[in-house]
Order: sequence, then C-alpha cells, then structure tokens
Amino acid sequence: MSTALISVVTPSLNAKPYLGRLLQCIEQQTYSAVEHVIVDGLSTDGSQDILQQCDSTRHQVIFKQDRSMYEAVNRGIAASHGEILAYLNCDDLYWPTTLAVVADYFQQHPQCDVLVGDVLSVNPEQHSVFLHVYGKKQYRLSRLAFDQSLGQPSVFFRRRVLEQLGPFDASLRFVADLDYWMRASQRGLIFHKLNKFLSIDCQVAGNLREKFGADLVIELSRVRQRYFQVTGWKKTLLQKRNYWERIFIDKALEYYAQRHFMSTAAVTFNQRLYRDYRTGKQRGAEPIISINLPYFQFTATKLNGVV
Repeated sequence: MSTALISVVTPSLNAKPYLGRLLQCIEQQTYSAVEHVIVDGLSTDGSQDILQQCDSTRHQVIFKQDRSMYEAVNRGIAASHGEILAYLNCDDLYWPTTLAVVADYFQQHPQCDVLVGDVLSVNPEQHSVFLHVYGKKQYRLSRLAFDQSLGQPSVFFRRRVLEQLGPFDASLRFVADLDYWMRASQRGLIFHKLNKFLSIDCQVAGNLREKFGADLVIELSRVRQRYFQVTGWKKTLLQKRNYWERIFIDKALEYYAQRHFMSTAAVTFNQRLYRDYRTGKQRGAEPIISINLPYFQFTATKLNGVV
C-alpha cells in the first residue's frame, strides 16, 4: 500500500452545519497519510469556534479573509505538503476508503497525473439522488467544451501538475476548477478515469449554483472559449457525439450502476428500483439507496430530476 501523503484542502465560509461531519469524514479515512488544510474566510456563524477546537494533529486551520473560494483553495494548497492534492468543499464528503483507493491507484499508475472518479449527488431535503458518472474520455477538451465538467470532489492530482500549471485562477468566481482541468488537458497531462463513486456531493439550498446561476453560465461559457473554439458542422458533430455518449452511459447505469460503488457495507443500492425510475415503471416506497456512515446517514426514495 502506498504511503504517499495526500493533502485535502477545504475552503470554508459560514459552513457551521457541515463542519462536524466533514472533520469526522477526514478522521475516519482508512488511509492514514492524510493532511487536511482548512482555510476559513473569517466566518461569523460560529465556524471559527468549531475549527479552533478541532484536532490540530489532524487538521491545519488557516483563518484569513479571501476574495473568492479559489483564493482560499490556492492558499491552502500553498500551505500543503502532499504528493497528491485535492480540494473538498465543506458540504461534500468522501467515503471512508476513498483516499486509500486513490493512493493505491496513483502508486499502481505512476504515469497518471490526474485521477477522475464519479460523484454520488444527494439531496437530503428532497430525499433524492443523482448518479454523476463520467465517460472515460470526459477530460478531453472536446468533451469539456460542450458537456459537463468533471466531478470536482472526485478529482485528485499530483503535485507535479501544480508545478506545471500553477494555482487555480482566483479571478474566476465559479468555475476555476473547470478552467484548471481544461488547462491540464490542453497541456497534454495524463488523465485516468476510475469508474467508482469517490465522493458524495451533498446539495444544499442557497449554494452558488442557485444564487448566481446566470453569472455562472456566463463565466462557464467564457472559460470554455479560452481553450476550445469550433463552429459550424464540427461543433454540431461534437455536440451530437457527446449527446449519444451520455445516452449510452445513462442506459448502462440502468443495469450496472451498482458497479460504481466501492465495496462498503454502509451502502445499500436497489438496482431494480433505480431502473424502474429511469424507465418510468411503477415505483414503490422502498428506498433506492441508503447510506449509513458514522458521519452521514441518508435515504433516497426518488431520483433527482425524475418525477
């Protein structure tokens, strides 16, 4: 088993409701060589009290006002020492075995610069779930330019990537992560795709997507234009290719979604019920998925976006 140090950076601002489970999530990783750097932008909701009392041997906390989330991420990365890097927002989580799986993969694949996994997106308020599964070549510019981005909480990269690309573009407010992946792809860095849910995206009310949806779309378009510009029939062809790839992935999930879960007794997934929801068949009240982790419990009885 690899012993490479993994540095996880967390930007934090007024995230008191989520800090307790986040700290537990890091502390209960089965992989021990973990450095957790939390950068708090001078929260006013009691977050600072929690962070001042957390285990300083497990979590390094930096209190400093920032102009954007990505400035906080850059500050945390600059203070880190790990060979493998990632950033995890306060309201997102890893499985207990995530970092062990990531460390082992990087050890087995020394040529890999960036490792991309899938993301399980949950909405506790609506008791719904969505499976973000990405294509094996999703990281290529022609995919990123016309399709979804990579699942940020499930992306890990070596320090040598930082040395080549520098920090995230802190002038961006919403999609500096996409800018970074596109920059890495353009530079020819080596991406690998691991077909496993490496993280849990916990949707919360009032996030940036809800507050600034229109501004986010504008910034998204501008970033994509930075790295990939194509028009006419070529653009139409690429968009159609991406569309049919998405159809294929979604259809495969109706039968094989359970394969994307890492081996854990804490998750119960009903593949039949998931398929029934996807295909519009009659549904019962039984859960599609149940998660019972020491730091997070969740049950979904419906799919996000499916009435």
